[in-house]
Amino acid sequence: MAVVLQATAVAFLALFTRFINCRMRPDTAATGTLSLAGLLCRVDAVNAKVGGARAWGLKRVVVPKVRHTPGNKQI
Repeated sequence: MAVVLQATAVAFLALFTRFINCRMRPDTAATGTLSLAGLLCRVDAVNAKVGGARAWGLKRVVVPKVRHTPGNKQI
């Protein structure tokens, strides 16, 4: 059983952009989780998350393209 930490992709993105001295656009939201192995995991309720971002006035949402289940099985 793999452990998945919620919102870790967003935290990684924040740290990574800081490390490379690049700013994220203020009209952008992001979603996703990373496994302890560093794999992007499956994202659920994408439509609800995009709708929530729009409700807050955000124009872009970053969603992982490659999705893995916690058992490292690509879907």
